[in-house]
Amino acid sequence: MLGYRGTGKSVISKILSEKLRMKLYKIDKMVSELAGKSIPEIVEQDGWESFRKLESEIVAEVSNKAKNSIIDCGGGVVLSDVNMVNLKRYRIAADFICDTSQRRPIETAEKITEFLRIEGWIKI
Repeated sequence: MLGYRGTGKSVISKILSEKLRMKLYKIDKMVSELAGKSIPEIVEQDGWESFRKLESEIVAEVSNKAKNSIIDCGGGVVLSDVNMVNLKRYRIAADFICDTSQRRPIETAEKITEFLRIEGWIKI
């Protein structure tokens, strides 16, 4: 899941993970766990550059091991070309674009599931 802050990425990712019975990787949570502090603390103490470096490390790690999984990316992941290259190796970046502004999270999850089914990537 890629998108701006507040577009429902985390909620939709959780719904999809449960519905499709797939592992969910939460990039922001993984960055916090790696650093041993919250994202605001990382940014305040070490700066945005340090946070983005950790984020890119996690994206690289997850994109190398994630198979049949849902990846919940923070809003800034798209700012790095390297992140996008890593994510595109698992057909995640921009294969399907869904406007969430007029949909509830469950409706968005249904649209995504329908797309994945039509493409033959899942069987539901």
